[in-house]
Amino acid sequence: ELMDVFFDAYPLAATLVGIRNREEGLSEYTEAAHEALAARAADVASRAEAIDPAGLNQDDRVTRAVLLQEVEQLKTRLAARSVEYAIADMFASPVNDLFTMLPMVGITEQAHADGYVTRLGNLPRVLDEIAQRHRIGIAAGRVPVTRLVDATIEWLDRYLANRENDPLLRPAPPAGSGIDLDAFRANRKRVVDDLVRPAMARYREVLATEVRQHGRSTERPGLCWLPDGEAMYAGLARH
Repeated sequence: ELMDVFFDAYPLAATLVGIRNREEGLSEYTEAAHEALAARAADVASRAEAIDPAGLNQDDRVTRAVLLQEVEQLKTRLAARSVEYAIADMFASPVNDLFTMLPMVGITEQAHADGYVTRLGNLPRVLDEIAQRHRIGIAAGRVPVTRLVDATIEWLDRYLANRENDPLLRPAPPAGSGIDLDAFRANRKRVVDDLVRPAMARYREVLATEVRQHGRSTERPGLCWLPDGEAMYAGLARH
C-alpha cells in the first residue's frame, strides 16, 4: 500500500523502475496535493504502528520499521517545501529533474507511446503548479539563491533555442515494436512545440520577472537563511 502511495505521487519514478501502469501521470506540486500525500502515507503508518512488533517474525519487524521510517522521511521532505526554493540548473530542482528523467522513459509498445505523449501534455500544468509554489515560497520568505536562478534561466534559454535536439523528443521505440512511429513522432513534436515550449517560456519569465529579484545572495546559500531552515536541515540530514 505504501508503494502505491509513493508511485501514485511519483508516477514517472514508477515508470523508470519498470512499473508501467501509470504511463500518463506526472507528479502534482500543489499544497493540497502534498497535504493529501502526507495524509495517505500517515494512514498507512498509523495502521503499521498499531501492530505489536512483539508478535511479528524478524522479517516482518524489519518491514514494519522500514515502512515507518519511509513515512517519516516523506513527511520530512514535504515539510522542507523544497519545491518553493529549489531552483537550479541541475536535477536537484523539480523542473530540471523532470527534464532529466523524461528522456529516460523506455517506449516499447503503443501504450507507452500514447502515455508519453499524454505525459508531455501534462507538463504545462506541472510548470504552472511549480511556479505558483515559488510565489507561495516568496511570500513566506522561502526564496532561492539568485545565482542559481540565473543559471536556471540560462539553462531554459538554451533549451528554448535548441529546437532541433529537444531531449523530450529523444525516446525512440525499437524497431518491430508495433508502434505507429510516424504518428507517435508527429504527435510528440506537436505537443512539444504547441504546449511544452510555450509553457517553458512562461516559466522562464516567472523566474526572470517574479522570482529573481527576491533571491538570496551567494553569501547566503544554506537552508539556515530560510525560516525554520535549521530544523529543515536537521530533518533532511536525518533523511
